[in-house]
Amino acid sequence: MALCILAYTDIKRGIIPDKVILGLLVLTVIKTLYTGQWQPGLYGVAIASILILPYIFGGLGAGDVKLFMVLGLIIGPGIIILMAISWVLASFGFILNRLFKKEVDKIPLAPYVLAGYLLLGGVFIVFKFA
Repeated sequence: MALCILAYTDIKRGIIPDKVILGLLVLTVIKTLYTGQWQPGLYGVAIASILILPYIFGGLGAGDVKLFMVLGLIIGPGIIILMAISWVLASFGFILNRLFKKEVDKIPLAPYVLAGYLLLGGVFIVFKFA
């Protein structure tokens, strides 16, 4: 649900609200405290922290980095797959925007993260029950 809110606000306002990210982080930390499984989440955060470099050079927004880091805490090392799927989808979206619009200064990444998350979940469901 939080990803849907983030995708919508990223499309409409061009930002990823810190309040939603913080809420997602709090819920994730509570879940992690309950299960006691910190290690996979920390690996996921470490992998997602690579995105600080594109942020420093202006290629990515701070909200996108925070979103991937929280999702890294949730997903664990599998965040790298979500990152790859999101970037591929965003690349196609960018190309389509370039074809139909003359200028594209920035594209919202959260909708592509949502689509990637849904695709990734669908793949795991298919392989789990196959």
